[in-house]
Amino acid sequence: MATRSLALILGAAAVAAVIAWGYAQDEPTAEAPPAAALGRAEGFSLMGAAPSPLRSLGPALARSVADVDHALFVEGSLRDASLDGDWGVDGQGRLQPSLALRRRFDQLLTTLGEVNLDELSSWLLDRTLRDVGPTASAEIMAVWARYITLQEQRYTTEARLDDPQTWTQALAERQRARREILGPAWAEAFYREEEDALRRQAERAGPAGSSGRAAEPTWLHPDPQLSADELHQRRVARYGAEAAERLRAEDEAEARWQARLAQAREQVRALQQAPHLSEPQRQEAVEGWITSHFDAHEQLRVRVLLGL
Repeated sequence: MATRSLALILGAAAVAAVIAWGYAQDEPTAEAPPAAALGRAEGFSLMGAAPSPLRSLGPALARSVADVDHALFVEGSLRDASLDGDWGVDGQGRLQPSLALRRRFDQLLTTLGEVNLDELSSWLLDRTLRDVGPTASAEIMAVWARYITLQEQRYTTEARLDDPQTWTQALAERQRARREILGPAWAEAFYREEEDALRRQAERAGPAGSSGRAAEPTWLHPDPQLSADELHQRRVARYGAEAAERLRAEDEAEARWQARLAQAREQVRALQQAPHLSEPQRQEAVEGWITSHFDAHEQLRVRVLLGL
């Protein structure tokens, strides 16, 4: 996809994804079943209790702004892409709270792993100074710092897909954190859309505190009992045309990724079992195959998923 907006869909996301790279989690207790992963399309924004370890992602480097720009926009995941959203600066050069700025932040955060947080922040400072000037740049960087703090916030309530009561409980905890960290105006601008969507979902699923009533189907994922067209129409009815198109695009991207991953798994297994290769040669062959079939942004994810 040319852009990587996470405001509605996390290929969760997003968050999406950034997603298969793992989150720092405590050991689960016997009384706490695992929470289902939920996407922003229906109002859930990374509703798990554990924060994303943003400061630990990416290479331990301190590259120049020019090198970071080249790594992302020439060789990396943002090549041939335009930035999502905008800086949220009005005609008088004043920064205004807007969802557009969060979309830009979210897109940039998908690059962690290719670059580290310090490198990304330096790039962002340089870009905003050039685009909007020092006053608005300083304001944007202050919001960025608070947004990073929010992404690393730890929560005690997890939202479970099969328990609508936990949705409102998790939302209430996150609303408090968002308003405390971002401030009311920025929290409203960044999250009102998905918070409203979550409330609508909870209302459709049943009143808070009800029991014995299963949540309605959400159709977030492909359903083998439905054709692609039927699934799309149900998504349009539930989420609207824009979100349905994003979900369809995510389905197609995920199908392509799974096909590539299956091919990689088969090829790696064959190389690891090749009788004519020594163990060092097998390792070298596996690494060579991965680096020739996946870009730098994907290679870490592939190695983790294949247990390499």
